[in-house]
Amino acid sequence: MSNTYNDYMQELREALDEFDQDFAAELLEDFESHFSEGIENGMTEEEICQELGPVESVLAELRESFQPASPDVPKITRIRPGENSSRKETVSRLHVRLITASAIVQGGDVTDVVCDYNREDFSQRFEMYTEGDTLFLKEKPLPFFQRFTFSRGGAQFVFKVPSSVKNLDLSSTNGKLTLKHLEICLASLNTVNSRILGEHLQAESCDVHCVNGQIQMDDCRSQSMKASSVNGAVTIRGHYGTLELHSTNGALRVDADVKNTLALRTVNGSVTACYRKTSGADIDLSTNCGSIFASFNDSHLTSRKKLRTSYGDKSLKITAHAQNGSIHLEETPKL
Repeated sequence: MSNTYNDYMQELREALDEFDQDFAAELLEDFESHFSEGIENGMTEEEICQELGPVESVLAELRESFQPASPDVPKITRIRPGENSSRKETVSRLHVRLITASAIVQGGDVTDVVCDYNREDFSQRFEMYTEGDTLFLKEKPLPFFQRFTFSRGGAQFVFKVPSSVKNLDLSSTNGKLTLKHLEICLASLNTVNSRILGEHLQAESCDVHCVNGQIQMDDCRSQSMKASSVNGAVTIRGHYGTLELHSTNGALRVDADVKNTLALRTVNGSVTACYRKTSGADIDLSTNCGSIFASFNDSHLTSRKKLRTSYGDKSLKITAHAQNGSIHLEETPKL
């Protein structure tokens, strides 16, 4: 086994002759970056070579992952989940765990869950099965050599779900999650290094969380919406009973009809909130480093640190705190 950068990369370069030139160049660049990062972190070239493993092992994983599909395995489209199992219960829960793939879940005129997948490597990369009333989709762990590259990206699932599906539990790392035209009870959405999008979603309760990405919910309705983001913005529009938003290193933007509670908190970000005109509200706004502007009930108030006031029957409770950011609160006429 090669124990130096030059020997290892030369052996790998020669071994990749059997693969597509563009792919080989991309993989070589990824391995070179891994050597550079390892040396910066105090590792020796020999230690990095040992971590990567023999070139023969890398080639074996490459051949396994990129072997041609069998002639009797067609492109995976129109998957009917669980059709090969003894499933008896109607699917009411969708449980999805993805690593690099994206997922779109939308309501449709279907009697069972139907899934379209846009590539030919479904059986190699994923497993799908049902247990009771729950449909599971899981992406298999990345092969060793692909821990240094996301060349598996671009895969996308499109689910059409019937009205029987009421609970969604979706997560993806490096893949976008999108919900469209759904009426459900519970939704739990989580992404890392990507985005969460919701369009025309109706739910009793939503929990949405994102790291290194954005959250955007447009024309959605929920009795309880909780959303948080680290290193990304949160934008919420629609109609809500309770709306609680948190952000670190990102802005909060709200344009919504909120009936009971509007709670906003951001660190290193600003707050901009437009809420529909109500019969009254209890307002508590504060910022550490920033300014506050509030417009409501034909009044315009500004402050540097804190602003607390109320009007009408106080049916809506509004709290907002910004650390190292400003707050802009505005009451707008009902649609």
